[in-house]
Amino acid sequence: MFKKVLTPAAFKELRVKSGYSQEELAQLMNWSVGTVYNYETKECKLSFYDFEKFILITSNDPEERAERKKMLSGIEKFIEKILASPG
Repeated sequence: MFKKVLTPAAFKELRVKSGYSQEELAQLMNWSVGTVYNYETKECKLSFYDFEKFILITSNDPEERAERKKMLSGIEKFIEKILASPG
């Protein structure tokens, strides 16, 4: 599902809109520049932890960041609900 939305082009667009160079994003994410390049040029798997961190890092607007945190919290609660439900 996320694969259809977080395409390499969308990944790059989020980075560019946030004002970070590939080098700066790599440093913030504790990745190599090559990893950022790979995410921007081909489909790669992104862990949920890295997805969450990327979504928050690429927002410079406090209101937007709060909205993103709320969305991520909703996903977390949904996962907790699934885990708590019987079989």
